[in-house]
Amino acid sequence: TADKVFAYIRKDGDRRFLVVANLSNEEQDLIVEGNVKSVLIENTAAQEVFEKQILAPWDAFCVELTD
Repeated sequence: TADKVFAYIRKDGDRRFLVVANLSNEEQDLIVEGNVKSVLIENTAAQEVFEKQILAPWDAFCVELTD
């Protein structure tokens, strides 16, 4: 659920970064529209195209998004 996932977008000029963390010991579903330009850090493999991302327990990642 949304209260168990911490997520935000950080902007730096023309660049956008998505930071996501699952703050629970259960899998969480996450739906985000956008394409990943590069993965900066990840616990498990982040999908390159977000239609539905399943976050493992305590999973976290940061990706740069394309325009």
